[in-house]
Amino acid sequence: MCKVNRVVIFMSVIIIIVLLVYRYSATCKQNVVNNRLIKGLTEKVKDKVVKCYTYDIDNYMDGNEHIFLSIKKNYIIANKKNLWLTLKDYYGVEIAQTVTPMTYVIPDDYLQLIKDNKKDRSRLIYKQNNHQQNGIFVSSKLQDLKFLQQNKFIVAQRFIEDTLKWKNYKLSFRLYLILECYAGKLRSHIYEDGLVYYGKGDIASFYYSDELYKGTFPILISELEKRMHINLTKVMKKKMEMLVNSIKGKMCAGATLNGSKFFEIFGVDFHITNSLDAYILEVNSGPGMTDSGSGNDKDFRDKLMKYYGDKLKN
Repeated sequence: MCKVNRVVIFMSVIIIIVLLVYRYSATCKQNVVNNRLIKGLTEKVKDKVVKCYTYDIDNYMDGNEHIFLSIKKNYIIANKKNLWLTLKDYYGVEIAQTVTPMTYVIPDDYLQLIKDNKKDRSRLIYKQNNHQQNGIFVSSKLQDLKFLQQNKFIVAQRFIEDTLKWKNYKLSFRLYLILECYAGKLRSHIYEDGLVYYGKGDIASFYYSDELYKGTFPILISELEKRMHINLTKVMKKKMEMLVNSIKGKMCAGATLNGSKFFEIFGVDFHITNSLDAYILEVNSGPGMTDSGSGNDKDFRDKLMKYYGDKLKN
């Protein structure tokens, strides 16, 4: 009897889970159709993948009925390896490494990395295809190819030692890029402000910065610019525009589904040197929009999402 009860309970739990998944999936699909992108699972509408982000833009829409689809080819910049290959294909190596740090694809460029490392012994940062500062480590030693492949590192990059600092904290920055595909053509929108990340070691991180935001450290780039008397946004926008130029003929190919718009918001992370050279570190597809609860963070994200909603309905 006890065994039968366990089976019944187990089957009941399975049924509940299936119903919950179906409910969230259906909710996600319906909300996307109604111009709402909210928490939920990735769902398909007309065989096209739609992302249900962790924020809701319903308050910023005008009620027009469109299906906003995520850009299928977002991987050409949102993947660390493909970001480099996209820039290199368009600009060549010499210019590409002024947009993002010199990058070596693993394993394809490993022999070139060995050759270059004999001349340049600067540190390298090894990266997996993860985001949010996960799956990376910095080393002055050239790592063995077998080790890199076993641990799924896909690129090695030159680590830029020269870094802008604030109160002896290393800085990195995030600006937001909105890409729109309509009738196979690309339009881009760069938001006017972004976030500052701090770090004491090699990596500046949002997670490390959270406590600093609750003190006197500015969370917004615009706030830091006022304190440092430097226009940081300008140098980052220049590299963002170079990024957009490299994808104009690629990003929107095939994005022509029944007049629907293909929209996506990206968080673009930057490193800036003391001489104000800006480098794109990575491009994050579907960046989280949960505020830290500190400073002007919530107000900034509300304004950013209103800007996003305005672009969606135009």
